Amino acid sequence: MTYHRFKPFEHQSAKSSKPFKRWSKKALSEPSEPPLNPNEPKTLKPSKKPPTGPRLRALAFAMLGRQELSKQQLTQKLLLTEAEAEEVKALVEELAASDYQSDARMAAMTVRANARKGRGPARVRQDLKTRAIDVELAQDSLNNTNWLELAVQLRRRKFGIELPNDAKEKARQLRFLMYRGFTMDMCLKALKVANDTDLEALLFD
Repeated sequence: MTYHRFKPFEHQSAKSSKPFKRWSKKALSEPSEPPLNPNEPKTLKPSKKPPTGPRLRALAFAMLGRQELSKQQLTQKLLLTEAEAEEVKALVEELAASDYQSDARMAAMTVRANARKGRGPARVRQDLKTRAIDVELAQDSLNNTNWLELAVQLRRRKFGIELPNDAKEKARQLRFLMYRGFTMDMCLKALKVANDTDLEALLFD
């Protein structure tokens, strides 16, 4: 009996085999998108129209509702919306006349806010100038604030109750208080207050 030799079946290796890519009917039926043309001008979205009339007024009330603003601050914020300068100016003047916006109210709030942060009258005047508020509008609030007591409290929080003994330490504490906006007279007196009795004596001197 004659036997025939058969060659073994050669399997293709996994490395050389190419993956089978399946195409969906949708992909085969839809045409491919054309490549982008770099020379083609891009279409820009139309910009919003500047606010005017009732819309501008609503924006102003919304700004004042969030926080108290000076005339200058409110004007600048409204101008950032690209509204007409003349209309903004007229609107701000109208709001001020109706007491919806008040530089006097803003001045008093500025004094109180700076005092809470341990800042003296010089820093308060600087803040008022930055906000374009007349210092005269804050004069009553400045006069009614006990700046010496604030300076004493600030020195104690920063350096402790004990008074400075040597000249170097006195100069350091003096520079600190002056940097915070207190006058030279206030600073020198604050460096002498060891207790509440000393403070009362200076206040009623």
